[in-house]
Amino acid sequence: MGCGGLCVPGAKRSRARARGVFPATDASGAFSNEQVGHTVAAFTSFLGARIGLIVMSRRLADDPSWRNLAPNALATGIALVVLFFGFGALAEQPGALLHAWMGLFQWVMVALWSTCTIVLALRLLRLTWATDAPH
Repeated sequence: MGCGGLCVPGAKRSRARARGVFPATDASGAFSNEQVGHTVAAFTSFLGARIGLIVMSRRLADDPSWRNLAPNALATGIALVVLFFGFGALAEQPGALLHAWMGLFQWVMVALWSTCTIVLALRLLRLTWATDAPH
């Protein structure tokens, strides 16, 4: 994956911690759209993961063992970026056109991202088993 791939796990953990440090709830425990720290952490975390799939798909395309999964990673990354900005524009703010469907937007994004990640992880596991097998 190149030297940039080494930074991804640490950066992902730090963004997840930032979302935890800056909760989306106010002091009373009610959800609040005015929690700027949470919004910034969520933006960098979720958008970073999506763009990571797009960048990684280019490297996957160069490797014959992974080439067939590159379009999947690219399409998933692009779809998630589009959904992320669509979510922000159409669902996040109270009174927005699709605000009542905000949870569905989030679930769809998580389901797409998880599915792509699991498929990539299963391929990595299979390749690891193949190289660890006695010859």
